[in-house]
Amino acid sequence: MTFINNQQENSSKNSEPIGFIKFNDYPENLQNGEIFFSKESTFMYQKPPIGDPSEGYLKNKYYRINYKDIFSYYSKNTESYISCFTALYKSDFGNDGYIKKDTVDRLKKLDHYNKKRSAVIFPKDFDKLYLYDFYYFLNNFNKKLIDEYESDKKHNYALKPYYDLKTRFEDVTIKYKPVKYIDTELEENNEYLKEEDKEKLKNWKYLDKNLGKFEEYLDKCFFEKPKEIGKEKYYIQNEYRIVLTLFNTKKTTMPEHIKLKFNFENEGVKIFKHNELNKINIKNFNRHFTGGSTLENVKFIYK
Repeated sequence: MTFINNQQENSSKNSEPIGFIKFNDYPENLQNGEIFFSKESTFMYQKPPIGDPSEGYLKNKYYRINYKDIFSYYSKNTESYISCFTALYKSDFGNDGYIKKDTVDRLKKLDHYNKKRSAVIFPKDFDKLYLYDFYYFLNNFNKKLIDEYESDKKHNYALKPYYDLKTRFEDVTIKYKPVKYIDTELEENNEYLKEEDKEKLKNWKYLDKNLGKFEEYLDKCFFEKPKEIGKEKYYIQNEYRIVLTLFNTKKTTMPEHIKLKFNFENEGVKIFKHNELNKINIKNFNRHFTGGSTLENVKFIYK
């Protein structure tokens, strides 16, 4: 299992995020630790469509490759699942500490099809809420713990979500960072997809245990986009993604969506109604968490 935290500087803001915000149909669920992940293909071809022609593709002057093409070198029973947030920066707030009007207007435009949904805000270290302990426990969920769960399921119910993931999929990778919009005019001669790299993918065997090359390619597909594509519509999103990838060579039906329910202290995770976004203050993001969370439930959704 691989856990990758590549928080990178957002060049448009030239600073680290001070917090995150996400519009949601079920804000109370999100506040209480539930993250909904959509399969990348569902995310790409949802109705109405997302409308971003660079979504799920690695592109440069020479190549355009779909993330599914990358997975085909591994197995068709492999999939990535995405959950998106919007990063907020110090520059989004005025001298009085309150969120700027133009930021509020931008956020409302980003709300999914103008549903006027409530938004949930998270402190900058929200990753500690969800991912640190999740990774550590799952990565250390060894045969001893599996045997312990199988021999006493009734009294070890807390192990079930880790058991469901660990025994069902061969490897799980987690990546989270801002989406980077690259200037393709400057990088058009950067031939990233070299033939020797593609050969490494083609010749990959499960016994190799090294997913590094797959992760390199997937990172380009999910976290880099041409700046000119999103200049007016997407570049302003300040999008921050969590990408959960399930690698599997066994024949299985991959779920359309995944819900991870975490048990964590939710102080500092607040709900703001659509018409109260102007009340968000930079002080709302000052909460610092001292620990992570436990995974309470994993739900695979097939429709």
